[in-house]
Amino acid sequence: MHLDLRNDGPAPLSELCASVHLSNNDGSHLDTAVALSVPNVKEGSVKFEPAKTCLELASPWQGYQSSSFDLHLRTEADSVPASGFVLIDSAIKAKEPPQKEHGTNARTAGAQGGTAPSASSGSEIDCVSHAKPLARSFNLLPSKDPYYLYLPLYSGLIVGFIYLVAALIYDAKKGWLGKPMGGAQWSFGTSFATNFTVGTGLLSLVLGGSVITDALHYMTKTHYVVLSLFFAAILLIAPALFTFFSRPHEFPSKGNPVVVAPAAPVWFFLLTSALMMGAVVGQMFTVGLAMDEVRYRGYLSYGTFSVFTILLGFAGIGAFAAAIGVVPAYFKQKDTPEQRQHAEKLGSLKRRAVSMRGYIAEAAPVQEPLNDDDIHLLDHLIDREQAPPKWTMF
Repeated sequence: MHLDLRNDGPAPLSELCASVHLSNNDGSHLDTAVALSVPNVKEGSVKFEPAKTCLELASPWQGYQSSSFDLHLRTEADSVPASGFVLIDSAIKAKEPPQKEHGTNARTAGAQGGTAPSASSGSEIDCVSHAKPLARSFNLLPSKDPYYLYLPLYSGLIVGFIYLVAALIYDAKKGWLGKPMGGAQWSFGTSFATNFTVGTGLLSLVLGGSVITDALHYMTKTHYVVLSLFFAAILLIAPALFTFFSRPHEFPSKGNPVVVAPAAPVWFFLLTSALMMGAVVGQMFTVGLAMDEVRYRGYLSYGTFSVFTILLGFAGIGAFAAAIGVVPAYFKQKDTPEQRQHAEKLGSLKRRAVSMRGYIAEAAPVQEPLNDDDIHLLDHLIDREQAPPKWTMF
């Protein structure tokens, strides 16, 4: 803690002391080591003492002057969050003449002996006085750069990398990496990853906003909100990148020479889906930490938290399996005979409708004839059936 203090008295101060009283979240006393130093001193060069420490000032702290000091605390990391107060005390060391309570008797004795009294009847004595202690309360919270912040990030990065390597090896054996893949069928109602990640993002915001307070154990409330928004943003950006970098590709068709549709290579899909996989895992890890904050404060038992953690683990395994199966399911859907049969039936229906248009106009002039818009509608349906299928976001 950085202290900016001012000597409000006229006398120079020669010593500054600080004592710390720290208690845990449940009110129990915590053992604390404390040290005082001037600013910008390395932690290794300060001397920690239990509960109380004093700093001898090299040069006296003159009256009515301001000065800065650093107060260093050491306690168990598991005790965060904690609260307490610090007492700051200052001392004045000076030399004062002795008290002259018997001055009259001394002068009488000197006169009787015929000797002149000395200017000083004794040497000066050391005097130490203490100022009124200054008390300030404080809360011991997680730092702005806790190492728990990197656990969700690293977990998502590692799992996303494992998924990418496994998918590349599997799809390379099948010969699918360079083949074009159609756009995503993006739906919040059918997407497992979208529902799960956005839902857990809202859960993190609820936990950070209404259940857990500012005095947290692993990270600050701001860290949880930032992580939640970060992973939700990745899930929104990843399929948008796939769509943005898709280019028109020609797909062979039986009914027409070619079908032109936007698509991107399978390997590019694997890159974007690896981002999605990492976002899902990172968000689940963040939610797990948020729930553990509730358990740490005593509102959740170990058994309930363990069940919740197991459910999160199964959800992560399910997301991994669903992501791995997207490409095989896409090519299986692409090669189904039902899709080819639908396109052929629509083409046959178009040919018959065109051939019968003139006969219908002659036989039943009152009826509305088959117009060009109807023919265009049939062409649109045929193109849609002949176009490559869209993969469903896992």
